[in-house]
Amino acid sequence: MRSLDVILFCSIGERARHILQRLKMAGVNQTHVISGAGEQHSLDLSTLTVDLVICDSFGSTSEISFFRMLCETSGFFSILKNDDLDENVRWGISSFRTMARKYNAGGYSDLLGQEAFSSLVLKVATVKRCVNDHYRSSIAQPASAVDESLQVLVEREVVQAIEAQQMVPHYQPKVCLKTSQILGVEVLARWQHPHKGLLYPAQFLQAVDKTDSHGPLFFSLFGQGLKLHKYLYSIGDSLVFSYNIEACQLRVEDFAEQLIEQVRKIGLPLRFITLEITEKHTLSLDMTVIENITTLVRRGVNLSLDDFGTGFSSIARLAQLPFNQIKLDAGFVAQSLGFKESRIIESIVALSGALNLEVVAEGVETEKQRKHLELLGVDAAQGYLFYKALDGAALVSALLATTTSALLDKTRGV
Repeated sequence: MRSLDVILFCSIGERARHILQRLKMAGVNQTHVISGAGEQHSLDLSTLTVDLVICDSFGSTSEISFFRMLCETSGFFSILKNDDLDENVRWGISSFRTMARKYNAGGYSDLLGQEAFSSLVLKVATVKRCVNDHYRSSIAQPASAVDESLQVLVEREVVQAIEAQQMVPHYQPKVCLKTSQILGVEVLARWQHPHKGLLYPAQFLQAVDKTDSHGPLFFSLFGQGLKLHKYLYSIGDSLVFSYNIEACQLRVEDFAEQLIEQVRKIGLPLRFITLEITEKHTLSLDMTVIENITTLVRRGVNLSLDDFGTGFSSIARLAQLPFNQIKLDAGFVAQSLGFKESRIIESIVALSGALNLEVVAEGVETEKQRKHLELLGVDAAQGYLFYKALDGAALVSALLATTTSALLDKTRGV
């Protein structure tokens, strides 16, 4: 942690001293304070290293300009912002961050306590280490011509991994915000690589795209997920399992019939299956798509509009397709404490209520976000605040723990 380099934008002396003290106690020694006094002019951006930028307050437009230059010229760093900043300044910071692809370390409305600062510094240090590890592995790669050959090998390995069922499901619980009850799980792909250990989607989904392997990957995960689902159903857990599909999969003849037949053979009610539809490219409603969707919803399968508020997941889609659920994008949820974001979520909740749709928030990381989303009327959520993605055994343990806790509360009359 002591290797972190921090830049603090703070135009209020007392606040700056408080934050500097918290950072020093958390193990950060190198901090530059930009307070409107012109210190930015003494910093050489060509040699300056930055790991964390704290945007607490801005005393002049020159500081905003300097923040922009940091985003444009510095390498990867994390950003923490004061949620009490002027709305337009917060918009600018978030927009700069998104455009420059910097990491969102979160926001705060009051000065953070020591425990929160220590946790933040640890989080930023972990992000820095992960980024550095990725960078070191990338520069160790051969030249471009060899890179292309390597990519072909990776793509071939991914196809073989799907066939060998090295792609395994992990399950992230979806929690009711009112009762904290686990309502269901989202099934997520992980690659149990024989030599590299557990790999995450960012490390192999590009190869899945290139080889057009979404169908085989889906049905591999689906078959494995159904076995656990059937076991949980047999012991009385009526959970909904949600599976991600690319919109293009709905163009495949007999996709719906193949899915329904697998569920029928395992002996599960179709109402406990949800398909979360993601559109990387706009989906045209041709005859095959319409037939697949009609077959699915007629038999009781639920449809969820994934990543709502981004890409092609638009209000128009809600009118065109028979969705049961909307999932708020994790990037949008990260900004949910903002004034405009709050009003937008309220509007989405009202719209969903009128259309009888469930609203689920993804990527909830803090208790403050959870309480805020509950106040806004969001039905359910998932994220690291509740559970990370679990393997099958860990999911069963989590469900047993929540069941035991509920029984104890009932016994005590809670």
